[in-house]
Amino acid sequence: MNILHLNPFFYPYKGGTEQYIYDLGKRQAKKNNVSIVTSKYHSHKGFEEMEGMHVYRLNSIVLKNLPSIFPPPYSITPAFTHQIRKIIHDQKPDVINLHNRFCVDYYTLMMLKKVLKIPLFLTIHNPKPTGISSAVDALGAFYDRTGGKFIIKNSDHIIANSKWSQKVTLSGESLRKSEVIYNGIDLDVYKPVRSKLKENFNADTVSLTVSRLVPQKGLTYLIQALQYVDHDYKAVIYGKGPDGARLERLAKDLSVQKKVAFTGRTGFLDDSDMAKLYSGADFFVLPSLYEPFGIAFTSAMACETPCIGTRVGGVPEVLGDTGLYCEPRNPADLADQINRMIEDKKLRSKLGKAARKRTAKLFDWEKIEPQVTKSYERYLERRR
Repeated sequence: MNILHLNPFFYPYKGGTEQYIYDLGKRQAKKNNVSIVTSKYHSHKGFEEMEGMHVYRLNSIVLKNLPSIFPPPYSITPAFTHQIRKIIHDQKPDVINLHNRFCVDYYTLMMLKKVLKIPLFLTIHNPKPTGISSAVDALGAFYDRTGGKFIIKNSDHIIANSKWSQKVTLSGESLRKSEVIYNGIDLDVYKPVRSKLKENFNADTVSLTVSRLVPQKGLTYLIQALQYVDHDYKAVIYGKGPDGARLERLAKDLSVQKKVAFTGRTGFLDDSDMAKLYSGADFFVLPSLYEPFGIAFTSAMACETPCIGTRVGGVPEVLGDTGLYCEPRNPADLADQINRMIEDKKLRSKLGKAARKRTAKLFDWEKIEPQVTKSYERYLERRR
């Protein structure tokens, strides 16, 4: 089967969607012809072979400095129609899988549907925004009543990354032509390994947070929670983003800067080093306000690192009963769960082992990839 994935950005750009396409595509490429079409970002080549995938990077205008209610960067490809038609002519895909719907270039494919006669799948990684902020929620709702609605309506089949994403984003006919397939994790890479993380920080207990530094991740409340944690403990926050400087100032203003360490601001680790990072922590904490799925949780769970999360979005579907929960925007409640993790090593061990088992059952890429590929095959079979 010839498969074409389309997304504004792709590896080595680091994001949850980009990692998903990379992990899915390289597995599909073992038995199929797989092409990735994306934006040309930085000094990347226009075409390259990667893990058996044909990667096409189109000349694009990449907008980075956008207002905070928009998730930068954003890509626009002026000659998209000409470039994508040439790639389709060369690769002759049996199915085109669009990722997300916040891309004006996708309108071209929708307009060309009758000409191309190729099924268009849409994978929803970011559902309708709910609970981030009034401005972001309103903007997302407006888009889904206009451009997003057009893309969803004209997609032949839809894959949602969680039941919650499916529920809040789709209705009517779009819901009937959809299914839920969870994101995957590579259990051969993400597993308990020896780590020197705790040796690098002067604390008896260390938690880890891996996240973009943006308001929706709820890191403000993690910093505030540190006021109520009296143990010899340090919260390690790995990531970068526009909220970084503000979070550091907040830690100083609250006099908790010695209880938190910001790292990962200068670059990204590869997967094997990330597994060491997760494995070295006593527990993982991410008090999100909005989380469609929660790839960072599955990464921690696969490394037998117990988690603290919020009951928002797809997080309960991911954690199940293998983690602790705190109320969103509630630093005191978050501190209670942190203290509980610190004080109960047996609980940490029990939750960590259960988390690894849950990950192997529900989120192993070796089970997820066949589900996605078979979804294509079922649709193609029905069309014949």
